[in-house]
Amino acid sequence: MRVEVDTGGGAGFETGLWDISRWGDALWGSVDPDWQDMTRYVMEVTIDRGAERWGQRFRVGTCSIVVDNTDGFFTPGVDAPNSPFFREFRPGRRIRVVALPDPTDPDLKVPLFTGRLDASVDQFGEAAAAPIVVLHCLDPLAEFHASNPPEGTPTGVQLTSERVHAALDRIDWPEDLRDIQTGLHTIQSSTLANTTLEECQRAADAEGGAFFASADGKATFKARNWLTEDDRSVTIQGWIGYDEVPEGAQAAPVLDASGSWELARVVNDVGFARAGGTMQFAEDPASIQAYGRRSYRRTDFLNFSDGELASLAVRYLQSFREPRLRVDSVTIAAVADPDNEDRNRLIWDTRFGDRLAVRVKTRRWEAEREVHVMGIRHHITASDWQVTFRLDDAQTLPTTFWVLQDPNLGVLGETTRLA
Repeated sequence: MRVEVDTGGGAGFETGLWDISRWGDALWGSVDPDWQDMTRYVMEVTIDRGAERWGQRFRVGTCSIVVDNTDGFFTPGVDAPNSPFFREFRPGRRIRVVALPDPTDPDLKVPLFTGRLDASVDQFGEAAAAPIVVLHCLDPLAEFHASNPPEGTPTGVQLTSERVHAALDRIDWPEDLRDIQTGLHTIQSSTLANTTLEECQRAADAEGGAFFASADGKATFKARNWLTEDDRSVTIQGWIGYDEVPEGAQAAPVLDASGSWELARVVNDVGFARAGGTMQFAEDPASIQAYGRRSYRRTDFLNFSDGELASLAVRYLQSFREPRLRVDSVTIAAVADPDNEDRNRLIWDTRFGDRLAVRVKTRRWEAEREVHVMGIRHHITASDWQVTFRLDDAQTLPTTFWVLQDPNLGVLGETTRLA
């Protein structure tokens, strides 16, 4: 693992995000980052990104880095003439954490987190003998939340993916830092008067997809069917807790796990509505009879069509109409194995939406689930590296309802049946 900071002196010292709009110093944020290794000062790293479960918005990703501050390099305003950093170390600097999966190839880096330093907290210890600094970093979703440009001209009705591009264009977000799938749903016209993050998340809500910042700092939009069509979401990427796995498969033992069986998560009466539209209902009589009517309503969608909401309501219903034991999280740890560096691939290469097979075994019983990764938390020290995956099985269940004119829920006799 390596922690790197952008020293602000990239190729040609081009101006960047922190030029006129923020710091007024062209050297502060170059277009081409000049990443400098600061790992020798790092004592501990904690990264937390993602959502709690399917159907919820992805939150701003965080990274806390504890560093040795004996020389004062990480406290703004301290005279530190021997600082190895090109510019003063202060909030706004770009920081990334990367994995180095191949010790023979130091240039092969897999991002675990990319963002900016948001705040630094000095801690001096007893008699100020062991000063440290905790660097609090946020991923690009924080920048999108902070950015609220003036109201613009109406966009007109757009695909959800077009709306995301329009919101990002308003803040000149680079094209090479976007990963936008083409949306299937349409969204009502907007003057883009909300924050960039809110505009993008509203588009994701209307799509039934997701919007988040990837580990390499890209604004990422996933279309409605990402968990049922993307290769990594359909094919199992790793086996956790199994004694035997397919040849060549990635595997890891379970270090810890948590599960739940909650009546509170049962929903058998769904109503979704859009501005200016009609409430679209979906309900399951058998579930209502067994567990009582458990309703869920949302009236803040901005879809252009009621039909799109009907399919979203049915999908939500089929995901939550029955209670079941859910594996909510699982923790694995890196294993030292110089002869097989690829053994820890699950640690550094697992992404949002990846499909995992998880087996939790006690002395007398066991539970197996295929799940999707919704959140990832790394905790890294000099002697240990643990990763906790937040999981959801909502979109691993087979489709059971038929929705007329829906390209995925309307294939009678193949993926659906009449309810």
